Amino acid sequence: MASELLSAAVVLALVIDPLGNVPLVNAMLAGLAPGRRRLVILRECAIAFATLALFMLFGRSRSLKAIPATLALVAVVTSFGPWGAYAVSRRSQSARLTALLERQGLLAGGKVAHAAKDVAPEQVREISASVDYLATTHGGRSLRRWSQPQSSLERRCD
Repeated sequence: MASELLSAAVVLALVIDPLGNVPLVNAMLAGLAPGRRRLVILRECAIAFATLALFMLFGRSRSLKAIPATLALVAVVTSFGPWGAYAVSRRSQSARLTALLERQGLLAGGKVAHAAKDVAPEQVREISASVDYLATTHGGRSLRRWSQPQSSLERRCD
């Protein structure tokens, strides 16, 4: 069993080319704060390891052929719709930004309000990283739920 797991890990490493994918992963996670980036990478590695381990432990045929087929199916299912990476990242970052704003007392009625007290620089960086990620990846409309409604004059000037 240990040799099968080692063999599968070697094959998986060769197939996914971890060193070649470093620039891609860095670009995808560029908008996240460094601490959050590490957590995302560790979470994704844990999911990949758990998937591989489950196949090795509970797979009927003990064949590695089922792994790529299942991973391809998972990739297709999670590429579109509400389970797609794009939609999941938007929901995750929106929830994270809401939580950060609430913790700092920056939300009033679901809209951004002036701070009653100074916000710590680390919290400002976290909030800025979330706002930047949402704006650059999902567009400015993704931030409208926290903004104050525009006056009719401001709408005409846009």
